[in-house]
Amino acid sequence: MDSNLPVIFLGDYIDPYAYEGITEEMALKEFKDIVQFAKMEPDRVTLLLGNHILHYVGLSDDTCRLDWTHRKEIYNILKENQPLFLNGFK
Repeated sequence: MDSNLPVIFLGDYIDPYAYEGITEEMALKEFKDIVQFAKMEPDRVTLLLGNHILHYVGLSDDTCRLDWTHRKEIYNILKENQPLFLNGFK
């Protein structure tokens, strides 16, 4: 694989489904890994915000898929890394 190709993450980073064998902890670790990768490769990585992550930054009232256990940590990761997300939030 060409390591210069752009990488685009489409969002919904924190959206685990138990029937797929993905726990909230696994989803959080993967999200942290994705953010770290974006920090290391900012010129080629684009992070988008999906609808399932918008409730962590107050842009959606739909909390049916909210990770209540890790919500503060997820919020802090999003706020601290806000410039990495293309479609941003305030």
